[in-house]
Amino acid sequence: MMGIECALPTVIVAPDMRVLELAKVMLIPHTDIFDPRLTSHFDLGSFLTQVGDNFDALAFDTNRCQAARVYVEWMEKHNVPPNPALYKLCGTSSYRGNIVNETGR
Repeated sequence: MMGIECALPTVIVAPDMRVLELAKVMLIPHTDIFDPRLTSHFDLGSFLTQVGDNFDALAFDTNRCQAARVYVEWMEKHNVPPNPALYKLCGTSSYRGNIVNETGR
C-alpha cells in the first residue's frame, strides 16, 4: 500500500483478506499470497506485465473520483471542510456548488 501512498504504479500481493478486499474495491492491480505464479522461479517482469495488462486506468480513475465525491458530499453535509485536494481529484473545483479558490476555501 505504500506505493499507492507515494503515487507509484503498484501491484499488491495481499497477505490477508482485509488487504485483498481493499485492493478489489479500489480497483488496484493485485493478487494474493496463494497465486501459483509466486514460486521459487518467480519472474517479476513477466508478473508485472501480466497483472498490468489487466489494469483498467479509466475504471480506476472513475472509481477513485466517485469515492472522493461521496466523501466530499458527506463532509460538506456535516460542515467538515474537505481537503482541497479532494476537489481537484476529479478535475473540478467544485462539488454541489461549493467553489474552491486558490486558498482552498
